[in-house]
Amino acid sequence: MRTRRFLPFAALALAGCSLARAVPDTHYYTLALPGTPRTKLSGRVAIVSLTADAPYATAPIVYRSSEYQLDYYTYHRWAADPREVVAN
Repeated sequence: MRTRRFLPFAALALAGCSLARAVPDTHYYTLALPGTPRTKLSGRVAIVSLTADAPYATAPIVYRSSEYQLDYYTYHRWAADPREVVAN
């Protein structure tokens, strides 16, 4: 009988703990080169088309945890399509 009275309080306590947990901020990244280049090219360089495999063309940043496994950062994302970021 005692355990039946305790269960609602335990459920409320567990629910309260899970609601009070702070969610980390999501960070957005882009590529930027600091300063001016050391040497200038005599002509222009144009990238006509840049392709990427599907797992790499996503907003979450991808990393390899092993040779055969890809993982995604939950709170670290590209500010724009990664193909556009690299091409620009």
